[in-house]
Amino acid sequence: ALRLPNAESWVVVHVGDPGGHAAEAFVRAAMRETGGAARALRTGDVLDRRLHAEIHAPGRPDVVHLGRGATAEVRTVSLTPRGDLDLPERLLVVATGGTTGILPTCLRALAPLRPRIVLLGRRPSTDLPDVEYHRCDVTDTAAVAAIVADVRSRHGRIDLVIHGAGVLRDAPLARTTAADAAAVLAPKLDGARNLFAATAQGVRRLSLD
Repeated sequence: ALRLPNAESWVVVHVGDPGGHAAEAFVRAAMRETGGAARALRTGDVLDRRLHAEIHAPGRPDVVHLGRGATAEVRTVSLTPRGDLDLPERLLVVATGGTTGILPTCLRALAPLRPRIVLLGRRPSTDLPDVEYHRCDVTDTAAVAAIVADVRSRHGRIDLVIHGAGVLRDAPLARTTAADAAAVLAPKLDGARNLFAATAQGVRRLSLD
């Protein structure tokens, strides 16, 4: 990350790898808290005179990709929901998470397909209707694998996985500890890894929310 002379702006330069995207998101979050601004320059394997020009250019978009011989601007656009996901009726959905957040919204959107929903969560039970519920910590590799294997053996297939499990430790970055960060990242990252490993064969869609 490079701090610009006005001391209120940062530019994150990275090659487009997961670590770079994480640093980009971290700096953006920090700038929102302090009222500053952040931009990202994704360079791929290119580092040339365009990098210096982009860093100091006014009025440029928040994200710019510097490719070999070309510069691409990344701008925010509004997305229209797609209706061509080719999901069958009565699809078998394995979902993780609780009754708050984005998961209930996702499940309601699937209602026209009359899905069969298998839900994994940390609470003893769920108040979501018409779901098969399993109490499970998604960071437990063996537990996730066992539940997925059981679901496959009884239902014959898994069509869609929605990973909505998470832990909230909302706080300004200045007050966020390493333990807080680990608690938040574990269900998202380790949970996604466990779900992918357990369902890698034959799943039509894997959604990480």
